[in-house]
Amino acid sequence: MVNDALEIVAANAAAENLLRAGRSTLKRYPLSHWFLDADLLQQELELASKSSATYAGIIRLREESSREVQYVDVRIAPYGGGQQQFLIEFTDVTSRRRINRDHTLLSQHDAGR
Repeated sequence: MVNDALEIVAANAAAENLLRAGRSTLKRYPLSHWFLDADLLQQELELASKSSATYAGIIRLREESSREVQYVDVRIAPYGGGQQQFLIEFTDVTSRRRINRDHTLLSQHDAGR
């Protein structure tokens, strides 16, 4: 859960696992720190705050210990608290994207025969 400034106010164990950091570390940085597409994340948050609708998209996770980019499906929904807060759900879609890419490459290779 984040506030309108993208500050993490609550995180569950799945978020800790995905971002590879404990709750206290997560709360020290804005959510944008953890993603390469921070500007896209900010835009989606602004859209969600203006329309009170749920927004979804795929963004890239910042991965400093690996050269491989990790893709995460993000869903942002306004959360009815006292101040403007948002519930953000993450789903790692890196494997699914890799499988789709490999399938496309194989199909193109087979078509070229």
